[in-house]
Amino acid sequence: MPHERGRDPLNRARRAVRAAAHSPSAEVPARDPRVREALRYPYPHPPHDYLYWRGRHFPLPAALPGAPLDHRLRAFAIGEDLPAGLRERLLEDATDGIAGLARRHAVLACGSNQSPERLARKFRDCRDALVPVTRITIHEHAVFHAAVLTRYGAVAATIASCPGAAADIAITWLTDEQLAVMNATEDIGDIYELSRLAADHLSHHDHPLPYYRAIRGLFAPDGVAVALAGIAQILPAHVPVAGQGEMLLAAHRLVGARHVPDFENFVIRLIEDAPFRRACEEELGERFAVIPAG
Repeated sequence: MPHERGRDPLNRARRAVRAAAHSPSAEVPARDPRVREALRYPYPHPPHDYLYWRGRHFPLPAALPGAPLDHRLRAFAIGEDLPAGLRERLLEDATDGIAGLARRHAVLACGSNQSPERLARKFRDCRDALVPVTRITIHEHAVFHAAVLTRYGAVAATIASCPGAAADIAITWLTDEQLAVMNATEDIGDIYELSRLAADHLSHHDHPLPYYRAIRGLFAPDGVAVALAGIAQILPAHVPVAGQGEMLLAAHRLVGARHVPDFENFVIRLIEDAPFRRACEEELGERFAVIPAG
């Protein structure tokens, strides 16, 4: 059943995220562009449904109550201002719904996987990748910093149970090939595992949806899990919130400074030295993480 509670507070949270004037990278001055890039996590994402294609994203028509995604994609496909090749790309696989929608996997995206620029990086080797991305609200759960350090030097995110919370996240609609690529980038079985969020925690889905659950748990520098800034969320008052800069600084202080005293050099080493990154990640999981209930 769709949830109506918390709608107005969540709308306020959405507006606050859009209106935030500062960039996460501004919290921690950085000279190296790779460090600045890490500090931008979770990266900008549109507040509306969109279609990703060839490094660009296109807003989808606003949803009418009960209108299926297939209908909205068809309405989009008859638009007059589509770039050359996009209409043909949408219609070439229409035997299973436009864009092959009936064969696609709906996967929740709570962090950088919502962002067009990160999709462009993940799918740069996929042939003519086309990905619908739609908004969804999860209830009694929130988006937290995970005990995960990415290949590009950021502290990643995951979904976890949080009574009284709600979060505005996304669904990525992936082909078999795209799902395999996504699973590979998420290091399934080592760093993340595919779990499922029950339908009664979803705003408009009648069956569970998969999401990437961090195996090592939630990054808790002071023994308490920290929610991710930059995501529209309603959170209980006792749940702390922090941006990427604050959490990367904490990771440096707790597991990195004794090896690499300088913060920027620590992030660069995370990017360049995979064994070092994994060792730091393992220590985060063993000493500075909490495993969420459920």
